[in-house]
Amino acid sequence: MLRRVDIYHDLKISILTLSGNMTASAGADLISSYTYRPDFSASYPTLVDARELTDFDSRYLEVYRSFLSINKSFDRFDEDSKVMILVSCEAIYGMMRMADQVVDSMSNFHHDVTLDEAHALAWLGRTEPTVEAIHVKGQSLSSSVTIQQA
Repeated sequence: MLRRVDIYHDLKISILTLSGNMTASAGADLISSYTYRPDFSASYPTLVDARELTDFDSRYLEVYRSFLSINKSFDRFDEDSKVMILVSCEAIYGMMRMADQVVDSMSNFHHDVTLDEAHALAWLGRTEPTVEAIHVKGQSLSSSVTIQQA
């Protein structure tokens, strides 16, 4: 489930933090609601921090149908947009790679999945050593937007 969205305008990055269990339809809803937020910017790289995700309950057909239902949300990203999903275990990595392949067939933006925090940050063009360092830096600035979820 989505725990938090942080949009750091001064840093030009968005971080979506996931935890607990997630289904493909919940993931599709997350993408749709995120891309239609008034403060969404396709020019900001997006980090999906899924290291606290414990289960992604889905099958290929469910992922495909769920993401097909929100295909227009993918159009909100431009071809230079970058989305990186950071996970902490092999099982979630495998499920997110499957979802990533479905997104690849429906989108024109850059996206990837990794287990490596340093790789995720470098791929997004960040110089901070950790995701937490981005949060600390971003929260000290006045132009950050944080949306907490229940």
